Parts: sequence; C-alpha cells; structure tokens
Amino acid sequence: MERCFLWDTNQSSRKFHPINWKKVCMKKSDGGLGVMKLKSMNKAFFMKIAWNIITKSNAAWVKVIKEKYRFDTLSEGPKQKASCSNLWRGICRIWSSFFPHVKKVVNND
Repeated sequence: MERCFLWDTNQSSRKFHPINWKKVCMKKSDGGLGVMKLKSMNKAFFMKIAWNIITKSNAAWVKVIKEKYRFDTLSEGPKQKASCSNLWRGICRIWSSFFPHVKKVVNND
C-alpha cells in the first residue's frame, strides 16, 4: 500500500521503481528517504492507546472503552469480540507484547 502511494501504481500495473523500498524506509542520515513503516507506526499507536487506558483511568473515553468491552486492566487481557471496533481489535492484537512490560508501582509517601 505504501509503495503504491509513493510510486502511483496499483496491483494490475507494474512500473520501474528507481529506488528499493528498504532504502526508502532507511533513516535520512543513513542515506534513505526517512519514510516510516506503517506497520511499526500502527503498533506504536496502539501501544500508546493501551498505555493511556492503563494510566488515564479517569478520562471519559477510557471509561467508555472499559465499560463497552467489560475490560479491567488488572485482571486479564482484553477480549476481542466479533463486533468490536478496529481500535479495540488493534489493542487486543498488541496486548500480549505490551502488557508484560508494564509495572505497577505503589508509592507509600
């Protein structure tokens, strides 16, 4: 998809591409064009949303998400339903690689 956007092609027509896709995704400092991979960016987005669900429990949108999907961050991971939103589906997909790196710190000040 990213390639098609960059080079204005589609599945039925193939054109000559003057630069390798791996080179396009390299950092500018390494000689690439600095285009970020959408898969990595999407995963980072869902991890940020998951982090906000854990840390901003008083936010209205977090309360809505938790109530809609019956989700408690302290018990078990999110459950994907057949009729869930793309946002929730993405959170469910990254949760197993996200949650093991989360720690709960108790402050006794």
